[in-house]
Amino acid sequence: MYSIKPTIGAMRHQSDLRQIAGLMLITGICAIFQPIGNVASLISPGNTSTTGVPFSALMGGLSLVSMGIISLFIGYNQLVHDWGNKTLTLFAILLTQTGFIPYLTDISDVGQQARSGAAFIPEAYNASESAVRFVGAMGILGIMAYGFSFIGAFSFLQFSLYTYQTGNHRQRSAPYFHGRMTFYAFTLFMAGLSQLMLGSFIMANYGGGVLEKGTIGVAMYVVNFPAISIFLGLIQIFNAVWGLARSYGVGIFGTNDQSFQMSMFVGWFLQLVLQVLVQVGYVPGDGLAVAAPSITALSLGLNLMPAYLDYKARTLPEEIPTTYYGTGEEKSVADSTVPHAGAEMEA
Repeated sequence: MYSIKPTIGAMRHQSDLRQIAGLMLITGICAIFQPIGNVASLISPGNTSTTGVPFSALMGGLSLVSMGIISLFIGYNQLVHDWGNKTLTLFAILLTQTGFIPYLTDISDVGQQARSGAAFIPEAYNASESAVRFVGAMGILGIMAYGFSFIGAFSFLQFSLYTYQTGNHRQRSAPYFHGRMTFYAFTLFMAGLSQLMLGSFIMANYGGGVLEKGTIGVAMYVVNFPAISIFLGLIQIFNAVWGLARSYGVGIFGTNDQSFQMSMFVGWFLQLVLQVLVQVGYVPGDGLAVAAPSITALSLGLNLMPAYLDYKARTLPEEIPTTYYGTGEEKSVADSTVPHAGAEMEA
């Protein structure tokens, strides 16, 4: 008679793989839903373009959908069936690099509109060209913050899975996650700063209550209540500065300190309610209905990565010993189904 006795190291190994796979599954779903509405409108009869920004937006949207489908497939199989293939993961990594196309397209589009001096702000406000350019600049800053966070989350998770599949995962100890945390805290800071400055500018120039003369919008920012933009910007800056401090080991109260994760969740929840449901929902008609799920999906990387990286940084050792994930004889799980990876046989 034989029984299977999993080792603690094997359980850690499988747990880490499933964490990565679960997050890949979630980000894959978001990558599919984020551009799907815009893609559907760009391929409608008589609306399909083969040149310029619309064509680039279509190709960028299709690239996001493609990488989302691949990520969902890989994440599901690794999470549910403990199956992975390093060649498929490497292909996903390469495909993800095309994910910057839609964000570069958006930056180009916003830049062109800003230079025109007649965009983003309704004519009723009689805005100056410099005001239009400032609003455009805040939109570009927001696109960079959200885009780098979202595509960065994809790349990070895929590379993480690939290191496990090639047996190099012991390189990713606490200092590695501290370093990555610094980057994602900075992108969150960029997002908060752009939203804060946009809201402050609109309040100073066009009023602090409801914008009666029309919605001001650029990129993922739809502003009907400038005070909401200011409030959310401050929340994001607070979480970003706190996350940056924690990436250097400041403000952490033990390995079980979940306060930062709770703060990030509250920040994301407020963003969902105020930036999406209130700001977008206040726009008359359903012209911006497609923006609500798109902004929600896009915000995932911005809010998820700091929380996840902080968790890994404070729970992993400074240097991972050879016995941490098993007996010291590390094995690749690249091309096999491993429901009991690293288990010991006992007579």
